[in-house]
Amino acid sequence: MSKIDKSEIADEYLEQGIECFLDQKRYASALHLAGAAQDINESLIKSDRQQDFQRVVVDYFEKTLHQTSDVNFDKNEFLKKERNARNAVKHMDGSKDRYISINLESEAFSALNNALMNSLFLHKKETENIKRFKAYVQSNASKYIER
Repeated sequence: MSKIDKSEIADEYLEQGIECFLDQKRYASALHLAGAAQDINESLIKSDRQQDFQRVVVDYFEKTLHQTSDVNFDKNEFLKKERNARNAVKHMDGSKDRYISINLESEAFSALNNALMNSLFLHKKETENIKRFKAYVQSNASKYIER
């Protein structure tokens, strides 16, 4: 038995998630792997008393919304809903929960972006797969914006 750094496991999950997304079009696998990488890296970021990528974005959104409107925004509820897609894919709550309505490609794209940003927050090495995914994002991001 060997001692393994979970940060390295997160890196492997992210690498495999990118390959599943870009090369194999296996979006459920990409979503699941990205979510796992995101969770590990998020814990590492929080253990350093820092904020993860999603929290930084949501805090900025909440502050901007508060300054410009009277809309009530529950950031904790938003962050909880942000995880719904990946939880729906990996958990089944009886036979009534067998089918889901989801855009797997879009959800995997979002999860990979979040996992990638957390990886960059931790100053991790930018691998060839990460470079490929960043190039894909630059060329295709508008495809994933819901209209």
